[in-house]
Amino acid sequence: MDLTAGDSVACEDAVIPLDEISAEDRQNMESGSIFRWVIGYERSVGGTRRRVSQIVFLDLPPVTDRDLERGREWADRLRAQWGLE
Repeated sequence: MDLTAGDSVACEDAVIPLDEISAEDRQNMESGSIFRWVIGYERSVGGTRRRVSQIVFLDLPPVTDRDLERGREWADRLRAQWGLE
């Protein structure tokens, strides 16, 4: 999802060549990995502007079945509290 556009669901696809990913990130990459793709401009001390793009993988612990269950329980409590059941 594009956080800068206010998206709350995935809406775009991109094909990113593996050589754009650092060797360290490539070793840890797997289906479902979460990353940020930062695209913008960088200014040098002298004022020169350069376009940059960086892919950063987040080093998050794996989600467990217990994590998912706790999330469901939390959602159930909120639904009950707000009268949405």
